[in-house]
Amino acid sequence: MALLTQARQSRAALIVKRPSFPKLIPIDLVPAELADPSVTRVFLIEDGIGHIKIANFEQQTADELRNAIEQLGGHNLTGLILDLRGNPGGVIEAAAQSTTFF
Repeated sequence: MALLTQARQSRAALIVKRPSFPKLIPIDLVPAELADPSVTRVFLIEDGIGHIKIANFEQQTADELRNAIEQLGGHNLTGLILDLRGNPGGVIEAAAQSTTFF
């Protein structure tokens, strides 16, 4: 686990031994950004009432939220539920930008 944590910040070399394979398998772990969407659910509860689940606040959250609102009907919405249950927070600037739509 420590090696995998290290691999998030810098390269790490890993050698794997499989029981049914005679050779050692070298693996080079390289840190990379994962595309993990902040907006994970978008749907209409009924006409004009939207529901948007925001799992966390990352740099792209405001753009994802804007797209989700447009997908639901934009200015034609009469109500919107922002579901933040289980959201651990994240980038404060992204959270602040997300409030500019309301």
